[in-house]
Amino acid sequence: MERIQLVRKKIYDPFLRMIHLILGLSTLILILSGILGAWLEQGEETALLWDIHMTVGYIFALAILTRILWAFLGPTFARWHELFHFQVWKEVLITKKRPHLSSFGHDPMASLAYLGFYFLSLLMVVTGFLVAGIEHGEGPLADWLFDSIWLTNIYETPHLIGAYLIGGFILIHIGALIYHEKKERLPLTQAMISGYQYRHQQQEEKSETP
Repeated sequence: MERIQLVRKKIYDPFLRMIHLILGLSTLILILSGILGAWLEQGEETALLWDIHMTVGYIFALAILTRILWAFLGPTFARWHELFHFQVWKEVLITKKRPHLSSFGHDPMASLAYLGFYFLSLLMVVTGFLVAGIEHGEGPLADWLFDSIWLTNIYETPHLIGAYLIGGFILIHIGALIYHEKKERLPLTQAMISGYQYRHQQQEEKSETP
């Protein structure tokens, strides 16, 4: 029977994991409340859903801004340089082959998706505040935009498209974790719970060789 030797290392700090949890939960609530709010007819239930949607939107905005700030102030594996792998991306474009998971930290290719998620999240925060101000008279922009219905489609459409893209990111993210966990034979999905990443002993020794 083949024996697999793994080494582990504490990569993700507790604060980063907490932000990840808040972003994940708030994103799911925002998607569900947005879908239900759009499907249901106007009434008390719908008004309550939009109140929940906007309240959780504030939490999401605070969480994503905190994550961006933590990328400047946090420990090594939470910082921006862990998400930018220009040399790896260049090699992938040249060789057309995906790099093997050989060192600790963010996956070089997956980090592109994470950067895209942060960009989409900022888009959702901005357009969300705009739509809330125009349609509901809520939020920091309400005094300037409330009842400016002619602006609705300009900001509502990017908000809706962004929501679909983020929903797609979540599905792909979960699917990729499951796929690579089976392919690489590593416990990847628990990393944001325990903070530990695992690598194969031989891969880790190779990655540490000068």
